[in-house]
Amino acid sequence: MSTSLSNHVAAGKTTKTNKLGYVVALPISFFLANVNAFELGARSVNPKAETRVVFTGTFMDPAKEATAASALLEQGVDVLGVIVDSPIAVVQTAEKRNAYSVGYHYIGVQKFALVIIMSWLALRLIEVSSQLIRRSLLRRHEPPSQPVIDFIQRGLKITVSVLAVLMMLEAVGVQVSALVAAIGVGGIGVALAAQRTVENLFGGLAVVGDRPVQEGDFCRFGNQQGTVERIGLWSTRLRTPERSVITVPNAQFLTLLVENLQERDRMLFNTTLRLRYETSPDQLRWVLVTIRSLLDAHPRVDPDSSRARFIGFGASSLDVELFVYVRTRDNAEFLGVREDLCLRIMDIVAAAGTAFALPAQTNYRAGDGLDAERAGAAAAEIRRLRSEGKLPLPEFPLKNGS
Repeated sequence: MSTSLSNHVAAGKTTKTNKLGYVVALPISFFLANVNAFELGARSVNPKAETRVVFTGTFMDPAKEATAASALLEQGVDVLGVIVDSPIAVVQTAEKRNAYSVGYHYIGVQKFALVIIMSWLALRLIEVSSQLIRRSLLRRHEPPSQPVIDFIQRGLKITVSVLAVLMMLEAVGVQVSALVAAIGVGGIGVALAAQRTVENLFGGLAVVGDRPVQEGDFCRFGNQQGTVERIGLWSTRLRTPERSVITVPNAQFLTLLVENLQERDRMLFNTTLRLRYETSPDQLRWVLVTIRSLLDAHPRVDPDSSRARFIGFGASSLDVELFVYVRTRDNAEFLGVREDLCLRIMDIVAAAGTAFALPAQTNYRAGDGLDAERAGAAAAEIRRLRSEGKLPLPEFPLKNGS
């Protein structure tokens, strides 16, 4: 574009000092042609007019443009021409010094619109690229990388948005460099005030990078448990078994003891069977053998690590520990297998002719359940072993010699 002839003529007629000034972005042919046209137009009505030119070296820098305008005005120039992307600084400087300004007054509308269009295209490109990468990861069965893509996408969008705002401010004549400097000075105070926010942001990056949990994982954290629904920039959102949603700040989430239940390769079924004291030793042996056969034959039980053992005498029962690893990661399937094992064990106990014990207290009369003949034989055998020095039990002499 070139400035109109009327501007050139107006400058020549308006000047009182016959000194014209021109603030130009760069010494390129397009701009130099405008300067020559300005000079010729002014001299067509004022042969004594002369034009002095200052190049700013950039298309838009209000500070440099104001400095250039001031320098020309100091030389006695009373009419300023301008050809830069944002002439506001030059116009305002001329007005403050009671001088005139003419020329190519471009207020940045085109650049403002261009920034909006380019920013929208950049944001759409980020969105489409993220979707393509997500689909590629799903085809390669790499869902754990999804949160990383989300973080990168959000970071790029924020960056593009911030740059777009700065460029639009620059397009309307705001001194962005001064604004950025002011933000930098105030950034320390903002950082201190937003310390928790920054902690949560880096906590989110740590959760995504270290991957203690992923979206969709069922985990136990602190004294609660739930399914991870979203790992965000500032917080992690989980849904509890009660269907409520818990939002935990990422900085706090990292300090909790997090147990990822989704990563279990097997699920443990551990319980104690309590049989009545009336159960005979042979009945107990039959129950143990049959339960072990069940664990070896069950298709969803790991036989190598599973066991059924008589572990002792309880207050009102004979205790049998059941320690079983179920081959599944799905909680619903685990509950089904556990139910099946419990029902089959109930059948085994009933088939053995015994039953499960209930908390109870039994009162005995003197001599109930005792066999005097067998007791006498046992005592005689112990006396014989002691007299022969073959008693396989340690006897420690007391310090008083008794």
